Amino acid sequence: MPPEFPSAHPPLHAADLGADPAAALEAWLELAREAGDEAANAMALATTSLAGAPSVRIVLLRTADRDGLVFHTHRLSRKGVEMEARPEVALALHWTRPIHRQVRVEGRAERLADELSDAYFLKRPAGGRLSAWASPQSQVVSGRDELERRWEEARRRFPDDASIPRPREWGGYRVIPECFEFWQGREDRLHDRIRFRRDGGAWVRERLAP
Repeated sequence: MPPEFPSAHPPLHAADLGADPAAALEAWLELAREAGDEAANAMALATTSLAGAPSVRIVLLRTADRDGLVFHTHRLSRKGVEMEARPEVALALHWTRPIHRQVRVEGRAERLADELSDAYFLKRPAGGRLSAWASPQSQVVSGRDELERRWEEARRRFPDDASIPRPREWGGYRVIPECFEFWQGREDRLHDRIRFRRDGGAWVRERLAP
């Protein structure tokens, strides 16, 4: 039988989320996947420069558990440089109907261990691994031709798919959450918002006005 999804405007009670926000996030992600959202793990990542200028982009959430939320990127990209200088970040995942839900996360980004980044990189398609070598992410390039030339150079350098290693400047980050906010759309814009904020070694759960 097909899975049952929430109605368009279901209520969200604090008890529905339990005491562990990481587990609640995993459950919501799974529900979004079951609903057919092919980009269920797409999330906005907001960072700031040393001057305090904000920037935001979409990255892909790869794992989410009690240890934090993991994604991968080029560490010399704008987001990578900003996270190294100011590791405080914000994340947001949003799912439209029939889920009609959103999760926001605030926390601190830290580098993933090299062996974990290596293991994930080897799972990527060969073309994507070559692109990691070819693209000086966020830097100005002369045109598309330069990128394609750099990709072909990487292909010649690593002719065997199994021999494509992880570039030193490419790797994972784990966001250690300090706050989760679960949002459920409701009728008349009287939405449900439940926040978990870290207080020492425990999570404090509270309801926010929409």
